[in-house]
Amino acid sequence: MKIKFNKSALEELKPLENKDLLVWDTILPGLFVCVRPSGRKSFYAFYRLRNHKQQKIKLGDFPVITVEDAREKFRELTNSAFDGFDPVKQIKDRAAAELDPAISGTVEDLYKKYMAEHAIHKKASSAANDVIYWERHILPRLGQKAVRSVTRGDISAVHNSIAQEVNSKGQLKTTTANRVLEVLKKAFNLAEDWEWRPEGSNPCRKVKKFAERPRRRYLSMQECINLYQVLSDYLTDERYRARQIAHLILLLLYTGGRRGEIITAKWSYVIPERCVLDLPDTKANRPQDIQLSNEALEVLEWIRADQQKNGFSGDYIFDGHVKGQPLKDEGDHWDNIRARAGLSDFRMHDLRHSFASFMAMTTGSQVMIKEALRHADAKTSERYTHMFNDPLRLAVNQTTAKLREIMSEGKVVSIEDARRKRMAV
Repeated sequence: MKIKFNKSALEELKPLENKDLLVWDTILPGLFVCVRPSGRKSFYAFYRLRNHKQQKIKLGDFPVITVEDAREKFRELTNSAFDGFDPVKQIKDRAAAELDPAISGTVEDLYKKYMAEHAIHKKASSAANDVIYWERHILPRLGQKAVRSVTRGDISAVHNSIAQEVNSKGQLKTTTANRVLEVLKKAFNLAEDWEWRPEGSNPCRKVKKFAERPRRRYLSMQECINLYQVLSDYLTDERYRARQIAHLILLLLYTGGRRGEIITAKWSYVIPERCVLDLPDTKANRPQDIQLSNEALEVLEWIRADQQKNGFSGDYIFDGHVKGQPLKDEGDHWDNIRARAGLSDFRMHDLRHSFASFMAMTTGSQVMIKEALRHADAKTSERYTHMFNDPLRLAVNQTTAKLREIMSEGKVVSIEDARRKRMAV
């Protein structure tokens, strides 16, 4: 059936009872309307490609699109086919691309997959930091960009723009920029593994980090004395929580442990016969031992006695305000202790650095520091090597003295005296 398509002619078309009715346009051969038994009317285009292959494609429903719109779409379609393109294939490819994240996946899609399949295996605190880096810095800048189209220039722009921001202390956020760059580098490595990008195409490659100055804050000899004097007062304080914080500071200083590991440690982790605190889970995602010196064991005895005396005993070495939970924060006590000891710029984590620095002075062994602080990478312990000079000088003096004793057959002779006698002769 053929008619000249117009609005009124199509409105007058009546459906057949059990089959589709096809009505062709007399103006554009190949354009037709299919009238369903339900009464629904749809425009279709029937055309041939340059290889003579026949194609049929739906243009839309009447009256949602008008006769004029249908004719315009038909002309575009046939012109594209005449130029050698297959409109049907293009539409199918576009639809497939929208469903395939490897083709159309955005950086926001990458973030969701990163958190679901990678960050889930990280420590809760590390995963929380990742969320901040993504949601505060990455997504606002790159969220809607396709993963496949992200370039090194895009990454460099993100890195540089973060570094120009200023933190609450008035300092540029270069360290934050570097941490964000690390997250992006890992995310795009995973994108390659997931075949969202070609192998070896990570856009973070060759983007240089900003220089960072590692924090080197340790207790000096005098600061150590000042801190202990303040802690001595706190150890005899009438308030249980004040004594508890003093015990915490001493235990951190005597073990070099991380604050989070120590305040969540349980009494069951203490193995007296091995003199260790056996941590079942650590930053390294595996069990590790913290060595307990005689001084550390003594502090633990004080804590146990103080808990039992005041009815605060429980599973945790440092029990919190809520029964059955560990200590959450130090309140004002740590700030007051720092102020009285003259350590306003000293953080609680610097107690760990101080332990390492004194170990360096005592043993001169980078290996010992690595093991005591449980560093995964020996390079992390290198920051304390400047403290090795004193024990190293002592060891060198002892060695050369021994050599001199051997060379003089047990007679310690002054080389300067021997030189004078020879000159006199």
